[in-house]
This record gives sequence, C-alpha cells and structure tokens, in this order.
Amino acid sequence: MDARTSRSELELRRIADNLSAVIDEASFGLSPWQAVTDEIARVFPGSMASLHRQDFVARDLNFLVASNLDEAYFKSFKQHYAFVNPWVDVWKREPNGAIRISEQHSPVRLIANTEFYNDWLKPQKTLDAAVGMKIDCANGILIHLPIHYAMDMAERYDAAIAQVLKQVRGNFMRASLIAGRIAEAEQRTAMKSALLERANCSAVVVDRNLRLHDANQSAVDRFAEGNAIRSVADFLSIADRNTHARLRQAVWMLLNGAPEAKSRLHFSAAGNLWSITLARLPAVGPIAALNTAPQLALVLFEQAMAFNVVDANLPRLTEAFQLSPAETRLCGHLVRGLTLADCAVQIGISVETARSHLKRVFDKTGARRQAELMLLLLNILR
Repeated sequence: MDARTSRSELELRRIADNLSAVIDEASFGLSPWQAVTDEIARVFPGSMASLHRQDFVARDLNFLVASNLDEAYFKSFKQHYAFVNPWVDVWKREPNGAIRISEQHSPVRLIANTEFYNDWLKPQKTLDAAVGMKIDCANGILIHLPIHYAMDMAERYDAAIAQVLKQVRGNFMRASLIAGRIAEAEQRTAMKSALLERANCSAVVVDRNLRLHDANQSAVDRFAEGNAIRSVADFLSIADRNTHARLRQAVWMLLNGAPEAKSRLHFSAAGNLWSITLARLPAVGPIAALNTAPQLALVLFEQAMAFNVVDANLPRLTEAFQLSPAETRLCGHLVRGLTLADCAVQIGISVETARSHLKRVFDKTGARRQAELMLLLLNILR
C-alpha cells in the first residue's frame, strides 16, 4: 500500500468518525438531522445530500432534510417528484442497510425517459451520479439517505462515499432503532392519556387498517357484548357493514391527511343510535424522525339514544325548524345512521327527491354539512 492510498483511507476514516459523532448527536436530539446532511455536503464538495422518511401508503414525505439543494427543487421533490422517482422501486427491493452506487447498480441511463429524470434531475445538471443507503423500511415507510453529484465526480466520489457510508451504517441503524423506541414510547403515552380522558365513552386507538393498538375498559366491555363494536383478530369491527366501510374510509383519509376527512359518523345497532368521533393522535417529536411507526387515530363511540326516543321526539324537529312531514321523516332516518340513498328507499322516494329534501333541511336549519346537521338534530331529539 503506497502512502497516497494510506492517506486517502486515513482521511476517509476521519470523515467517517466525525460524521458518526454528528449522527449520534442527532439521534438523541442534541443537534438537528440537517447537521448530518450538511456535514456530508461539506466533506464531499459539490454533492447534494438528503435524508428522508417516505410513507408510500399515505403518499407522504413526512420528514426531509437536504443540503446543497435549491429551494425550488426541494419543494417540488417533497410535493411531487419523490413519488414518481423510479429509483424508489429499486430501494424497496434492497435489504435493510444496503449501500448502492447508482452507476453500478441502477445507472441513470435506465431512467432517462422518465418524468423524474427529465423534469427534476436533469435540469439541475450536477446530480446524475449518486450513492445511497437504505436505513429502514417497515409499515410502507422507507428511510433513505441518497447523496448525488455530477457524473464527472463519480470516479472520485463513488467508492469514497460508499466506504464512508459503510463505516457509519451502524450509527444510522442505531439511530433508526432509537427513533422507533422513542416513537413507540411517545405513542403509548399519547394513547394512555387519550383513553384515560375518555373514560365516559368507549374509546379505542387504531391504525389506518383499523388494527387495534389499545382500548379502554368501556370498549372492551362493548366488544364482549358484540352488539355494536367488536374486536376481530385484533382489528376493530362495526356490526353494521356499511358503517364499518365508512369508518375504515374515514380513518384512512384522516391519517393520510385528506382535507375532506370526516371526524364524525353515526350508525344504529341493537335499537340504539351511536355516534363515532375521530381524532388523529399527535405525531411523534423530532427525535423520533427516523422511525417507521404507523400513524394512529383515536376513535370514540357514544350511545346517543334509543330509537323509541327518536320516534317520540321527531315532532320537535317540525316545530323547531318548520320542517315539512317529508323533511322530518328524512331527518328521522338520517339520525338512525342511514345513507341518503337508504333513506330514499325507506321513504319510497327517488334519491334526487331525497337530495332536494336534504337541501331544504340545510336551508332551514342553517347547517352547512351533514355531520353538522346530525349534531343539531341529535341535540333537538334528546
């Protein structure tokens, strides 16, 4: 081994040692993760380093730091191009901890006809070559560290960056493990607190697939009864199939950040009206950024009233809002948890006629959404 090679290896080891210290500090929250990508970009001048946590189920890039990347390209990557990046499919198949050099394992020429390359990578002109590392992948979430640079730097940077990443791989894996443990602890605390505060109703915590993560005693008792809600193979299940499908969709949309996600649902079971309230549990803190824990939702079930109470008090709606008999009948079926189409069948009218009735009910009550209308009707009927 000649002196030049020896110095090069010593220099790379020094770089790796310094980077290891920065990673360890970030994993315990002593410095931001941005410091890690800044250090990489500093010791490999002209490179762009990024670290991100990408949720493919929710289609969300919920953690991203990058150094030496233009702000406009940073924003466009986060908003769109991360989800059309053809290299992601390659990384999904790689084992955890894999380190790959793009020109050796997935050359840029193979993606030359893609939207990602032509509209995002190519215009930057200096990012065609890359080395990357897969840090973790679970629950549809990939944690990835790519380092890009110009093709004419590949001969100098490919092997050098791969060697540094190999030496700091253990630090990143430990950081991911620590983040996971912290995320689990934070979620347990959030779950226990949320359930404790809702002792007056049946409360459960689920993920986007309705897998049960926790439940209070009231919910456990309801599961045992099996009339309204159930626990089936550790998944939340609603006795009414239509309501189960609506709840599943509502939880999915809530945890995926959809602006039109519903926060309240109603259904009927065993002769009673039930109200469902949804809330997203807080996201974990910045120390747990590199984790693959699923997002969780709090689901509250409250028995609103019995059918006989609804039937007896329907005249109150007519009096309170000057509803017609047809509009009152529609409201009575709505509060039982029926869809508008089901209401039309029960009353014996077309869906279009039911929709016209509902529009007039909105006008007379001042409600703007069906969930708001339901709350208003239930308060009057109690």
